[in-house]
Amino acid sequence: MGRGKAVVVVGDSKQMPPTSFFSCGGGMVMEEEGEQEEPVVVTLGSILDECGVSGLERVWLSWHYRSADESLIAFSNKRYYEDRLSSFPAPGGRPESLGITWMPVKGEFHTGGTRTNPVEAEAIVREVRKRLGDGTGRSIGVVALNAPQAKLILQELEAACASDPALATAMDDKNACKLFVKNLENVQGDERDVIMISVTYGPSPAGEPMRHQFGPLGQAGGERRWNVLVTRAKQEVLVFSSIEPEDIMLDRVSETAFGVRHMRSYLELARR
Repeated sequence: MGRGKAVVVVGDSKQMPPTSFFSCGGGMVMEEEGEQEEPVVVTLGSILDECGVSGLERVWLSWHYRSADESLIAFSNKRYYEDRLSSFPAPGGRPESLGITWMPVKGEFHTGGTRTNPVEAEAIVREVRKRLGDGTGRSIGVVALNAPQAKLILQELEAACASDPALATAMDDKNACKLFVKNLENVQGDERDVIMISVTYGPSPAGEPMRHQFGPLGQAGGERRWNVLVTRAKQEVLVFSSIEPEDIMLDRVSETAFGVRHMRSYLELARR
């Protein structure tokens, strides 16, 4: 930056800054409620933040191009961008579905062990294979709220490739719009026509209520992660959830856990 006559720094302060995971004592930091382990996320400084506090001139970029349906950006526009984003109107008469779709499943979250929700994973794999066979040619991305769930979904998709040529083609590295499976921490910058979200968390196999441990979403900056997640789709978001919005009890969530609070609000929107 010191070598130029002028510098233009472009970024979004409402999305994810540089972050790093760390552990204490050779293992992951333990949460207070039980044996489930969650990584601690440290938010690092960014050039964008430094420019902001230095008082440099700011220019608001208000045009939003990605969403083919207003509902895909409406939540973030209201929550994070003060309703200042201007989106292009979607053309009418399109045969494929657009917007947000609620996909409830009767899954269970295996706490303290795999930290996965196998039922949600299976439901997503079925839907991916169904969508790839519908003839629309729409690209697909899958995002889970933790890394173990993303790994499980990817493993099940890879196992299905042997009997599903369309799936194998979609997951081929040569495919310009390859089907991806990622977790909340590494999906920033990606986009696909259809994004399938695995909420992941839910009641335990023993029938115990859901524990209110949501990883990075419950930590500082969690709302930025949620904003990234719900703005990846160009045409449709499918929310696979083993919980109802009311299962996230706000009296058990920190006042500053905006990521978790915004997740509940988004689930309410998706269920309508």
